[in-house]
Amino acid sequence: MSKDILLQDDNDIYFDGSDIGISEGNQTIKQEVIIIFNTHTREWFYNLNFGIEYLGNILGEKVSPITIDSLLYNAALSIDGVLSFADSIFYDFDKTTRILAPKFELNTIYGILPISIPGISI
Repeated sequence: MSKDILLQDDNDIYFDGSDIGISEGNQTIKQEVIIIFNTHTREWFYNLNFGIEYLGNILGEKVSPITIDSLLYNAALSIDGVLSFADSIFYDFDKTTRILAPKFELNTIYGILPISIPGISI
């Protein structure tokens, strides 16, 4: 069973009194999806390949829905415990602010996991 430090909705670490909260199962997978979707490759110096290659694929380019779908699919499927997408990715993309808001469901080793990310700055 996958475990990780539990994050609050604002991405700060959750504390239960003086104890750090621990996420398990689908909660851990959901946190990993949100983290990878909000990280640009070469942004995290411990692993320069972690994240999504927005630069060169979306930034400065004419945005194609197929390109966005491919980037998000590949990132989510790279996470341990994710088996497949239960449905298509639905998203809003504001070209002016470059905010992407994806919504989708994943099939994981723990069952169906609905995910909605309110805004990814790309």
